Amino acid sequence: MGQFETAKTIWDYLVSQGWSKTAVAGLLGNMQSESGIIADRWESDIVGNMSGGYGLVQWTPASKYINWANANGLNYKDVISQCKRIEWEVANNQQFYNISMTFQQFKTSNKSPEELANIFIQYYERPANANQPARAQQARYWYQQLNRTKVVDWFNKHRGQITYSMTGSRNGTDGTADCSGSITQAVKDSSGIPYSYLYNTVTLGGYLQRCGYVLVLVGNSNASNLSQLKDEDIVLLSGGSSMADSGGAIGHTGVITGGGKNITSTCYYTQGEKNTAIQELRFDKNYIVANGFHYYEVWRFSGGFNQSSSTGMTNDPTPPSFSTNVHYSLRVLGGAWLGEITNFNNSDSNGFSGLPNHQHDMLYIKVDKGTLRYRVHTMTSGWLDWVSKGDPNDMVNGCAGNPGEAIDGVQIYYTTPAGETYSQAYYRSQTTARADWLQTCCDDGTSIVGYDGWAGMFGEPLDRLQIGIAKSNPLFTYSPGVNNGGSFSTNVHYGLRVLGGSWLGEITNFNDVDSNGFSGLPNNQHDMLYIKVDAGTIRYRVHTVKSGWLDWVSKGDPNDMVNGCAGNPGEAIDGVQLYYTTPTGKTLSQAYYRSQTTARAGWLGVCCDDGTSIAGYDGWAGMFGEPLDRLQIGIAASNQFFD
Repeated sequence: MGQFETAKTIWDYLVSQGWSKTAVAGLLGNMQSESGIIADRWESDIVGNMSGGYGLVQWTPASKYINWANANGLNYKDVISQCKRIEWEVANNQQFYNISMTFQQFKTSNKSPEELANIFIQYYERPANANQPARAQQARYWYQQLNRTKVVDWFNKHRGQITYSMTGSRNGTDGTADCSGSITQAVKDSSGIPYSYLYNTVTLGGYLQRCGYVLVLVGNSNASNLSQLKDEDIVLLSGGSSMADSGGAIGHTGVITGGGKNITSTCYYTQGEKNTAIQELRFDKNYIVANGFHYYEVWRFSGGFNQSSSTGMTNDPTPPSFSTNVHYSLRVLGGAWLGEITNFNNSDSNGFSGLPNHQHDMLYIKVDKGTLRYRVHTMTSGWLDWVSKGDPNDMVNGCAGNPGEAIDGVQIYYTTPAGETYSQAYYRSQTTARADWLQTCCDDGTSIVGYDGWAGMFGEPLDRLQIGIAKSNPLFTYSPGVNNGGSFSTNVHYGLRVLGGSWLGEITNFNDVDSNGFSGLPNNQHDMLYIKVDAGTIRYRVHTVKSGWLDWVSKGDPNDMVNGCAGNPGEAIDGVQLYYTTPTGKTLSQAYYRSQTTARAGWLGVCCDDGTSIAGYDGWAGMFGEPLDRLQIGIAASNQFFD
C-alpha cells in the first residue's frame, strides 16, 4: 500500500468513527514526520527493536503497542489495527496529555489542520523539539488532498443556471460557459490547483496532469473500452484523429457520472436554450458516432497532486545557473500555441514546452541576451531553414515549422555576447513513441565534443522540449524515482537525527525528485550525523552552533553514539566536512556534497572533499550560525550535482 492509499485508509476509517476531518489531517501531518505514514515502520528502520519506536505514530517502546495488538487479536502491522489503538487511546484518554483539552475533544475539534497538528505534536508525540512547522504544512497538504470535492459538484451547483456560449466568460461567472471552460473551473474547484487560463480541449490535458490526473484510456469511434469508465473520469473528445485536432466546435469534454454510464457537461444539446447548457447524457458508442467524434482520451485522478515545495513534502530540483533567459513555445499540431516557457525545470508542467502525447508543428525561441538561431526537422519535409527571430505572431520569419507537419527534430545554436563568459544552448526532447528524455544536445554538436547535435528521433513526433543557455550542461541526468543524481563510484549511506528527536531514514546517494533524495527534515534542526560507504573509506566531522568543529569520525553506525556518528546531542549542526579515500586500483573519486539551512531557501554551493582535492569547490557544507536542515552526498569521479 502506497503512502496516499495508507493516508486515505486512515482518513476514511477515522472519519467513519466520528473524527473531524481537520483532526485527521493534523494526525496525518504528524504521521508524515514520524513514520512517513508507513504502518510497519521501525524507528531508524531497525527491525525488531522493541525498545525503539514503531508504527504510524512511532509508539515507544514498540512493545507497548505490539503487546496491546496481540492481546486484542489484531495484526500489529495493519493500518486499521493501529487506528483502533488510537481509538482505544481516545476512549481511555491515554497518551494525549493536555490539561485544557481531552483526546476526545481533540478528535472532534474543528480547529484548523495546522492548529491540530501543533497540538498533537505537543501533547501526544512530545518530542524534545516541538517546534516543527513542517508538520502543520503537511497537515494542510493532507487536508487538501483528502477533502477534495468532486468535479461533478460544480455542474450540480450550476445546473439550470448556465447558457451555452464560447465567447462569454466560459466558466459561468456571467451565466454562460462552454465545455472546456466548465471543466477547467470544476477541476480547479475540486483540486485547489490554480489554472493559468481557461484551457480548451487541445491544451486541457496538461492542466489535468498538473492536477494529479493520468491518461488511462484512449479510444476511437469503435468505443470498445467504455466499460472501463468510472465516475469522476474526465473525458476529452475530438472530431479529428487526436486532441490536437479538437479545437473549436469539433472537440468536447465532460465528467463521467451515473456509475460510468453518463457524461455530464456544458453542451449545445438544447441548441443554446437559456439556462439549459448543463446536461447529463448517456455516454456510449451512439453518442460518440452521432456527434462525429473519432478520438477520445479518458483522464483519471491518480490519488496525488503534483505537490509544490510549499507543502514541505517534496524537494524541487535545484535551479540550474543560466547565462541568460531563453523563452520558447511549441504549437500543438493544427491547434493553438502553448504557454511560453522560460528556461526549464524538472518539477512541474511549466518546466518544458509541449503537450505530452501530442504532435507539434511550430516552434519559436528567443533569448534576453546574445543571439540564437534554430531550425526544425519535420516528418514530411525534413530539415527546414534556420530562423533567428522568435515571434509566434510572425509565421514567416518568427518561428520554425510548417503548419500541419509534425516536428521530429530540433537544432539550436547560441552565440555569446562580446565580453561575456562563453555559453552554449543545451537542450533535449521527448517523443510520443517512448518514455523519458533523449540525450542532451549542445548547440549543433560542434561546440563541445560528446554531445548530440540535434534533439529528437526521426519518424517519432516530438512532444516535449527543454532548453537552457549556460556555461556547462544544466540539464539533470538522473532517472526519476532512482536514488541517484548521476554516475556514482560507490554507494554512500547516511542519516541525520532531528535535534532531540529520532534518526531519520537512511539515504543512499541522492536525487532531486523526492524526499528520499536527501537527508534531513526541512525547517528543522539536527544534532547527529552518520555516514558509511560500500567501498573505500570516508571520514567526516560536523560543526555545531555551540561547540564549533568536533573530531573526525571514520565509522558510520547510528547505534554507536561514541565512535559511529558525528555530533553532540542537543547541539544544532551548522557545518559538515567530508573526505573520501578511493580504494587501490580504482578510478580516483571524491565526496561531493551540499546542504541547505533553516534560514534560507535553496542549496548552498557544492563541496568536494575538504576543499583540497579539486580547486574551485567549497571545503565544507553549511553556513555558520544557520542550522543545517538538508544534506546530499554522492561519491563520484566528477561533480554529479547539476547546477
